[in-house]
Amino acid sequence: MIRELVDVSNLDNLLELGYVFIFLSAFAGSFRIEEVLHIKYGDIRFHNGYVTVNLEVRKDNQVVIGESSNDDICLVKIFKRHLSRPES
Repeated sequence: MIRELVDVSNLDNLLELGYVFIFLSAFAGSFRIEEVLHIKYGDIRFHNGYVTVNLEVRKDNQVVIGESSNDDICLVKIFKRHLSRPES
């Protein structure tokens, strides 16, 4: 299901990329819907090889999502690839 979402999405479209991020981060971070709904712009930090998401509504406050060996559905790799492209 996650792979299908990525495959049918136009990742060059920022709105679709945002939706993919929400679903992939919810899946990879095992977030509940209330946690996903409380993620703000400044809560997400991209690092070399992983992403951290700070959540005030969670006991452990910070979730680390590492790179996956599966490039097709890896949250970190998809966002590095699509957000680091120069604008045309």
